[in-house]
Amino acid sequence: MVFQVSEESAEKLGLQKVDFVTFWVSNAKCCASYFAHLYRFQPVAYKGLETGSREVSSWVLALNGIRIVFTSPYEYGSGDVWSSVSTRGDMVRDVAFVVDDLDACMKKMRSANVTIVKDIWQEGDQDGIVRFGRINITGTLTHTIDRSRYGGIFLPNFRAPLEEWKLAATGPEIPLLVIDHFVVVCNEDETIKITKDYLD
Repeated sequence: MVFQVSEESAEKLGLQKVDFVTFWVSNAKCCASYFAHLYRFQPVAYKGLETGSREVSSWVLALNGIRIVFTSPYEYGSGDVWSSVSTRGDMVRDVAFVVDDLDACMKKMRSANVTIVKDIWQEGDQDGIVRFGRINITGTLTHTIDRSRYGGIFLPNFRAPLEEWKLAATGPEIPLLVIDHFVVVCNEDETIKITKDYLD
């Protein structure tokens, strides 16, 4: 079953665009290197031990209007990322949308009885503040409804990769422009309900 967000629905929620997609993986740098080598994605931001992150390492790659984040755990047997990857394998964990008005969007989600995983919170650094709200419609996929004004390269506590960390792009030039769609894998008897939840 295929459905799409209409212009009317997007305007109603204030959805502007997909900001980034987060993958939880066993080895973030390996995945980042693969996408850089074969698809010419460029690493634009990094979070890890060098930036004060003791639990996970994250690489942000960009190509035209597409941004992908690969996140992997440092410590064996600890944390949500390890728990998920060790039992389910690599997966899309989060689809982040830019919205016009985060407060209004979250209010509409609550009125529609959408599961609020985490209500509005904010994170910041010397480059400003980003506000988030996280909802869940099906399974373990969460949608982080995204950002207010922020002047940094990606999100708080990320920094540009060092020059020696740059990943060489050797594959053919592929003109990827946008993420066209997402596929939600579910049991056959759940398809209609999940589709209705998204459309509502």
